[in-house]
Amino acid sequence: MNTEQADRNYFHDLELLVVQMEEAKRLVTIDTVPHLRLALILLDNVVELSMQRMATQIFYLEQPVANMADNFRRGLKHPGADLTEEQVQAIREQISDMEQRFTSKTRRKKVLGSFGGKVDFLIEKGKLPSEIKPVLHKLHGYRNETYHRDQHRREILAPAAMVYFDSACDMFGIFRPIVAGTSSDIGPELKKFIEEDVRHFNPAYFDLPEKIAETLRAEIGLDTHKVAEALSEHLLARIETFIEELEYANGFMDEEGDVLRYVQRQREDLSFFANPKEFHKRSFPVTYETIAGWRTAAAEVRSMQDKHELLSKYGLIEDEFEPLETAVQNVVANIERSIDIQIDAALGK
Repeated sequence: MNTEQADRNYFHDLELLVVQMEEAKRLVTIDTVPHLRLALILLDNVVELSMQRMATQIFYLEQPVANMADNFRRGLKHPGADLTEEQVQAIREQISDMEQRFTSKTRRKKVLGSFGGKVDFLIEKGKLPSEIKPVLHKLHGYRNETYHRDQHRREILAPAAMVYFDSACDMFGIFRPIVAGTSSDIGPELKKFIEEDVRHFNPAYFDLPEKIAETLRAEIGLDTHKVAEALSEHLLARIETFIEELEYANGFMDEEGDVLRYVQRQREDLSFFANPKEFHKRSFPVTYETIAGWRTAAAEVRSMQDKHELLSKYGLIEDEFEPLETAVQNVVANIERSIDIQIDAALGK
């Protein structure tokens, strides 16, 4: 890849993402469920493509070492190589040392093959802060739910889109191109972020992604306070939905709180069915008081001012809450599936 080609591809790819960000910004400001849903899908794609670009850049910079290791391996296998055991061992040790400095082909495939793989890899390489992981993980999962479902709550969707917009801006601010130089391929969507008098000055382009991020945040009025507010609203809306689904599912149980106990049992534990009276007497870590504590903690997120602490706090709540949230959603889905089957049977279907 020569300098001119790298420069052209960089600006072309960056413009594609900027157009998506601009459109997501427009959709977020309209603030209706259909528009918020599309915004979330666009933002998820921006985040994933940005991570793929960062990972690919790491692989590109590692490639000379990987090539050298391949050359050494071929040298060991060459029929004309006349090496002593000590020399072979020394070369193998060099190869082993080189392998610690580049990503294997198997690992590269896994990294590029999944959203979570990219997140973990970039955190490992110090390109992303570790506290962003639960946010990206949940919002990507919620994007998938949004894509496949036709029922959505604005109370969850709106703050999710705002937080994902902030995460996408983070990606712009973190990334730096390998090559930054003049290019006639800079399109109109990028030119508005570049001052006229520095348009042909190479160093300006290194800071272009960060400048784009700052401008987009300013245009939508996004700062740490607004991110904190959005994260708090997102968590609170999900907790309220969780409580509603819990109460709905409890309506099909013998005793109040059975669902909360049921989802905390070990999968192989059949005492819920075999000996329900004894099961009802058992204690589990999460109670309704625990859920009230989650609600209080989620409300406190709103007042946090440090973004790293904010994301860390979100992660702590998420780690405790999400497994039960998913489990209760599955219970509700099974109940509704059973109801549908009974309705179909009654109608003779």
